[in-house]
Amino acid sequence: MIHTSSLTSALETVKGSFVITDSAGRAVYANDACYRATGFDIPQVIGQKPGNLWGGHMKKEFYRDLWKKISHERSPFSALVVNKRKDGSGYEQMTFFSPVHDSKSFGRYYLAVSQTFEGNESMVSFQKEFHEMLGQKELPARDVIAWMFSWWNIKNDYRVAREIEDLSFYEAIDTFLVSPNRQKFADRRTDAQLVLQAQHSAQAFATLYTKYADDILWYVYHRLGKDIRKAEEIMQETFLRAFEHLEDFRSGNATYKTYLLRIAHNLLVNHYRKKHIYVPLDDQDVTFGDDTFSRMMVDEMFERAQKILSGAEYKVFVMKYQQGYSVREIATFLGKTENAVKLQLSRGRKKLL
Repeated sequence: MIHTSSLTSALETVKGSFVITDSAGRAVYANDACYRATGFDIPQVIGQKPGNLWGGHMKKEFYRDLWKKISHERSPFSALVVNKRKDGSGYEQMTFFSPVHDSKSFGRYYLAVSQTFEGNESMVSFQKEFHEMLGQKELPARDVIAWMFSWWNIKNDYRVAREIEDLSFYEAIDTFLVSPNRQKFADRRTDAQLVLQAQHSAQAFATLYTKYADDILWYVYHRLGKDIRKAEEIMQETFLRAFEHLEDFRSGNATYKTYLLRIAHNLLVNHYRKKHIYVPLDDQDVTFGDDTFSRMMVDEMFERAQKILSGAEYKVFVMKYQQGYSVREIATFLGKTENAVKLQLSRGRKKLL
């Protein structure tokens, strides 16, 4: 089961960029601040080397010293790094790198934290504390996270403390950040493979249909005044159009479900336009990873949701619409019924209209 966590939710709200790579330098986790800094959406980052996306603009000596420090000497490293955003514009950012110590298999993960400072004194202080903190092996996760939270002005979150309990920093990262991400993106890669197979095999497309038909039907049904006949008609039309344009699909690490939802959404818009009816169709409950929706609109929506919704409503809202978990997954993780989760989502949407 893919699940979110209090640690994940907290890291999505901080201003500092927080990126984890594997031993080969490929990103296995990145928080939302990484997107805001680089312009690369998270699905575009996972599985890629940051140096191939926004990095690679420093002298060769810099990278030699970086890997010597974090890989061979197993020590933290920090420097003012020149990067380029997705739009080609350059920027400088103080970045702190560290191996994540594991007593059994050292060096499986590396951490890169980019932080904005108000004055040189605070930067020097952070640098000193970072090197002291991350230079320790098997450091309790609660100590590292509490320290980072203090720098990011996040009040002590007891949910996170209970969650990580006596885990080491490595164990917390692997359990609550890397493993769920790996599971989620593995499903997306499976979808991409099925789409390629479906271009030559009807059976592969039938697998996609079986996998997502109920989700598309539910999405349409609840936006049509619960008209099941029309919902089934639009659902069938969604898969027909998807089948006709199999070669046009580009995963970008997104699931095929998100692609199908976009088609269904457009069909719904056309349906209501013909009737000269305007109905808000909750664009933001579908996240596509690349360029389907304006990220600015999404960011504004979540800022507004945080102000308007209750704590419980906002948590469910983030899990569904920002982190991409299904109602079933949310219900299982929170110990609620699916109907209770749907009710909270419905109330939240109404408050935001």
